[in-house]
Amino acid sequence: MRSIRESLADEMPRLRGDLPERVNAANALLEQLGALTEVESFDHSYVIRGYGCLLSEAVHGRPEVCRAVERMLAELLQVPVQQCCERGDRPRCCFRVDGSGTSVVT
Repeated sequence: MRSIRESLADEMPRLRGDLPERVNAANALLEQLGALTEVESFDHSYVIRGYGCLLSEAVHGRPEVCRAVERMLAELLQVPVQQCCERGDRPRCCFRVDGSGTSVVT
């Protein structure tokens, strides 16, 4: 999983701008990978919430799959990210982005 995450992160462009711009760009990248997601904002933080899961076949009982995407997003966004995915009968992606103390990335 680590090598897959590193490979994906290496192939994706570095995200620039303030945190809202980077979160929207990360959301767009997830959608390019096949995810149907939206961004919600909450007091300096964000949630990228999926309507389904682009890795649904792999996540049943395998939280490390969600953690790999979590780490990839944290690397791209350059802020802490915590997965909050639902891995039950109907998996849904969910990632909390910590916006406290962020700066613009140039």
